[in-house]
Amino acid sequence: LNVAEKLQNQNVWRIKKTKNTFDYAVEEAGLFDYQSLHLVCIPPEGSIDFPKDEIPFLSCEIQIRTLLQHAFAEISHDSTYKGVYRNDKEMLRKLAKSMALMEATDDYFLEVFQMMADEKRYYRNYLNELITLYKKFVPGFDETKIDFKLSDTMFELLQIEKIDVDKINSFTQKSEKEIKLAYSNLDSYITKQPVSLILLYFIINLSNQLKSNWTMSEGILKEFYNAMGISYDSY
Repeated sequence: LNVAEKLQNQNVWRIKKTKNTFDYAVEEAGLFDYQSLHLVCIPPEGSIDFPKDEIPFLSCEIQIRTLLQHAFAEISHDSTYKGVYRNDKEMLRKLAKSMALMEATDDYFLEVFQMMADEKRYYRNYLNELITLYKKFVPGFDETKIDFKLSDTMFELLQIEKIDVDKINSFTQKSEKEIKLAYSNLDSYITKQPVSLILLYFIINLSNQLKSNWTMSEGILKEFYNAMGISYDSY
């Protein structure tokens, strides 16, 4: 329905709602049938983009529904809505049952998307993946020692450049030698945290962005460069 709201709130076309079958979910709670929102778009009065005398006759309809709702519409429209099967009770029942499952699935998909939009959940899962990768280099790492404040600081780097955890994974495989070198040369508090992998990734791949946006001590950053055998000033 966000799509419908955006269409109705724009100023380029006049929008008229002609059908909203989602209403039946409230009016007839036990019915599972075709679902769609129909909007008619009409050029605004006084539009200079169309001949004035043609504006009243120009319109188009936009039908808004989910992918599953569209699948139901494609199957049912020409067969059971107006075809020879319109009174086939067994077929109609099966379609109604399928729509009930589709509606439930759409609801589950929506919940999943809402969960994915939860930033805290995203970073919690990201940190869990980092812990798994980090244990390949520090097998005895104790997860109760996680510093969440430091983790949040390192995650701020992802606001500069969004790096998905699969890229970090590939990085740990390609740069395994450099990472082991850094961890063996440094006795830094940061290296004792899984989020240090994000810092090492930036040093190798996004050095300029890292230097420009680093908010902690420059000395700490130089230590990491040196530990990886990289000159801070020339990289």
